[in-house]
Amino acid sequence: YCIALVTLDPDSMAGWAKEHGKSGQSYADIVASPEVKAMMTDYVDQLNAQLNRWETVKKFEILDHDLTIESGELTPSLKVKRNVVEENNKSLIDGLYA
Repeated sequence: YCIALVTLDPDSMAGWAKEHGKSGQSYADIVASPEVKAMMTDYVDQLNAQLNRWETVKKFEILDHDLTIESGELTPSLKVKRNVVEENNKSLIDGLYA
């Protein structure tokens, strides 16, 4: 079944945190909050409503970091290196299929 690893824009999340009384918290703490998980669940549900059942995202996880060139997860042209992302998040991915 389909799963997703989600990254959120750090600047947008800083603005969201300020509006929701969480300013000063780290990006990792913000995206780990139940409020952000609920917000993303709503977005995934909206997306899934437009897809065939077999295309829907069954489980997702929000990464506690943004993908970067420095971490090797993005190319210089900002394309995702899927094999590197998969290797760096292997235990998380395995947990989504457990």
